[in-house]
Amino acid sequence: SCSRLTPNEKFLMAADLGIDQIKIYRFNKQEGKIAVLDAIRCERESAPRYFMFSSDGRFLYVLYELKNVIEVFSYDKGDRTPVFEKLQTISTTDSGPNSLTAACAMHFSPDEKHIFCSNAGDDTVTMYERDEETGLLTMRFCLPTSGDYPKDIAIFPDGRHIAVINYEGSITFFRVDYEKGLLVMNARSLKVNEPNCCEIV
Repeated sequence: SCSRLTPNEKFLMAADLGIDQIKIYRFNKQEGKIAVLDAIRCERESAPRYFMFSSDGRFLYVLYELKNVIEVFSYDKGDRTPVFEKLQTISTTDSGPNSLTAACAMHFSPDEKHIFCSNAGDDTVTMYERDEETGLLTMRFCLPTSGDYPKDIAIFPDGRHIAVINYEGSITFFRVDYEKGLLVMNARSLKVNEPNCCEIV
């Protein structure tokens, strides 16, 4: 469900949601080949859906679709294989795990001081403060998206506005009030046909 290179680009990682693992492959850039090396073995039926590294290359963040949590790992490039150590597990909702909720998307704010995630079924967006030194997260809010089944979030370059991609057929727009911990709807929603993801370029 997600793949990306490690910060040193020596390894390729791929989240296998079906078997609850994040596979780690050795990546040969010159030959364009990969070879399986190791895996992060996640909790059974947790469904790792999405992951991302902090830009300083020190931390890995993993979003679990069924477990409804984000896990924070420290990252070290290691000598032969990447080394990860789990630092934190934090809920994606303020109501705890729910079989009807699927954590779907996770993104940094442009300054990486915050992380946003969307929760389909619960139909909420959650924002966390991120400690840049420790990598740890603190939930600031978990609020409704005014749409059903939010599959993705697009964060505008100013870091003050977001678009929520609701699979039921709409995109809703909000201003982020970081100081008060609020989302304020600030534009008319757009009707679209079953949107799945969005990128602002």
